Amino acid sequence: MQEILLVINESPYGSEKAYNALRTAMNLQKKVKKIFGELKISNFWLTFFL
Repeated sequence: MQEILLVINESPYGSEKAYNALRTAMNLQKKVKKIFGELKISNFWLTFFL
């Protein structure tokens, strides 16, 4: 099983980039599972800059 760490840097207000990045990660997990087997995306780091 392979693990991927996602680091998402985004401000807490004003855009949907962090949400879209998490949606992309979940879709990646589904698509890779169909082709290669299990993929574990276990850690999400959301860093907000004010």
